[in-house]
Amino acid sequence: MRKSDITRGKILKAAEKAFALRGFYGASVNDIADTAAVNKRMIYAHFENKESLYIAVIDEAFRRLAEAEDTLLKQNLDCVEAVEKIIEHYFKFFAKNKAFVKIIMRENINEGMFFKKTSTHFVKITSVELLKTKIKQGKENGTFKSCLDVEDAAFMIINLCFSCFSNAYLLGDIMQKSFAGEVQKMCAETKDICMRLLS
Repeated sequence: MRKSDITRGKILKAAEKAFALRGFYGASVNDIADTAAVNKRMIYAHFENKESLYIAVIDEAFRRLAEAEDTLLKQNLDCVEAVEKIIEHYFKFFAKNKAFVKIIMRENINEGMFFKKTSTHFVKITSVELLKTKIKQGKENGTFKSCLDVEDAAFMIINLCFSCFSNAYLLGDIMQKSFAGEVQKMCAETKDICMRLLS
């Protein structure tokens, strides 16, 4: 790997932490430079401005998601198995990529303002497309309810997976239960809820 690629990677890693913690408006390029152990000028050699750096961070996060999705496509799964595997995939990815969860939460607050400018915005996310395809197949072969709207069902399933991480701490405190420490249990229960929703 070239030195410039290594430097770019360090900057992206530091920027992801900063943006996840403080958001686009709260994070400073100076702090990112300090964390990455590079000078500010080096950041601007790789990225035009703070916004382009933020957009690159979002793209990199979705690149990791796509990389993790490769195994899903290689498996010949029926519609029930596919939905369950996709739910497991999201739980594993969100558990390992907590900064990703925080950045997506912030992007929702921004109404997707920056996401619309990413290259990811113009491509189809594998797991989403596979989920929609398998729900459609399940409707057609009678495994799932025929009255289901495919997009609505996919939205609810993905949202349920995501909310187990985005709301874990606040609701955990309110309900006096450590949801953040029960990833496997929450995954199993989410699969059960989603199967009931679909069947």
